[in-house]
Amino acid sequence: MSFKKYAVGMLAVMLILGMGFAHGVLADNENGNGHNDQNREARTVGTTLEIHVTDNGKVLVRGAKVTGISGSVVTATTSWGTALASWTINTSSTTELVRRYGGAMTSLSEITVGDFVSFSGTIASGATSPFVVDAKILKDWSIQKKNATFEGTVGTVNSAGNSFVLVSNNRGNITINVATGTTIKKDNTTGVFADIVTGLKVTATGLYNNLTSVLDASTVKVRTNTPTPESRTTVEGSLSSIAGTTAPTTFVVNSHGVDYTVSVATTTSVLNKNWLTATLSQFVVGNTVRVYGVVHADHTIDATVIRNTSLN
Repeated sequence: MSFKKYAVGMLAVMLILGMGFAHGVLADNENGNGHNDQNREARTVGTTLEIHVTDNGKVLVRGAKVTGISGSVVTATTSWGTALASWTINTSSTTELVRRYGGAMTSLSEITVGDFVSFSGTIASGATSPFVVDAKILKDWSIQKKNATFEGTVGTVNSAGNSFVLVSNNRGNITINVATGTTIKKDNTTGVFADIVTGLKVTATGLYNNLTSVLDASTVKVRTNTPTPESRTTVEGSLSSIAGTTAPTTFVVNSHGVDYTVSVATTTSVLNKNWLTATLSQFVVGNTVRVYGVVHADHTIDATVIRNTSLN
């Protein structure tokens, strides 16, 4: 008989006889009387507790509890009441390391003693026990992290700790950690941590831990009500005043509480709601006006196109 078949046979015998699987234990497990605590723990993180070994030495284990990490080797156990199987999981550069939600682990350092893992592979060549496995895939169900993006407003800012609270639109308060490598954008320009100010709208992308509600940000985008200086953009607001009805002239439009002085040149296109030519004489204070042009830091706009959406 080959070693692999012998090992598989021994594994079956050990599981059935040598490891305490009496009929009473199985009955208690089925009735939920508390003998299978590890199974319940495993299920809380999303996995089951299972062992599969084929006759050609391929192994699949789900719900093993990590007992140690040393170099490239992880040790873990599966237990049913007093029945215990201890596993040695060999990893290598070809082993696929996966978090619960499918993202790749950066290294074994993400795994912690007490985590629940699943792994598949083959019984290690030359092993004296079928419980030594060369892992092809190792998945940690306890790493509750995934790549995610959240939008909301900036709450409390911790400048000393380079973090802030994002009051998200759908997940409540999320702590955002900002590291040296985090890209910060303020509107359309490069920003710094000091640009993250309470009350501003923000979008944060990174690695999210849904157990701790903490996101390690790769990108933070801060949006202000002021368009980027010297940029071509559209400002929409309410017409506050108009200096004259013939170009060149100026008028004031209020957008999000900011007054913009709009310069109208003889080359500026003036349109109505239906994109047809209009005249400034048709403009009335309180009209909704959209202005496209170059916005300056002093809240002046050199208008290229003006569209009065209150005019038919």
